[in-house]
Amino acid sequence: MVETNVNFGELSQKLTELNELLRAALGAREGAEVGAIVPETEVTEDWQVYVVKVSLNPSEVKKETLTVSSHGHFDLVKIIGNPQSGYDVKIQDGNSNRYLSARAEWMPAEIIVGTPQLPYMLLGRRRFMANSTIVLEFRNRSTTDPIDIVFSLHGIKVFI
Repeated sequence: MVETNVNFGELSQKLTELNELLRAALGAREGAEVGAIVPETEVTEDWQVYVVKVSLNPSEVKKETLTVSSHGHFDLVKIIGNPQSGYDVKIQDGNSNRYLSARAEWMPAEIIVGTPQLPYMLLGRRRFMANSTIVLEFRNRSTTDPIDIVFSLHGIKVFI
């Protein structure tokens, strides 16, 4: 057995001082715990909707590009449209060239587009950075009938 002479009051005081030094060095707010993530700046969030209207002839493919404003990022939360119209869609982040689908595959609207009554909800947010583009491609599966598509991306605008 090892005997030690420890003054717990003094040790506690030194730990408190060290904690205050770490908090100051890390820029933590008063009352925040060391190691907690604290945003550097406050942000304002608000709902935003992008709407695209597209008319497709039989078997036609059309690309539409939306630009996220320079005021802030756009976090996609839900997709609404007319999913029973017989079309496919691709959604791409134009800046990173990443698609929402694996391997840039066409997604049938029935599985990625909801209705106003039952929107397609993402499992979290998909962020598109300020000044980036959202590239939407639509393909009419019908070889005989034209279609009109109303497609909307609902999300949160994160002002920076």
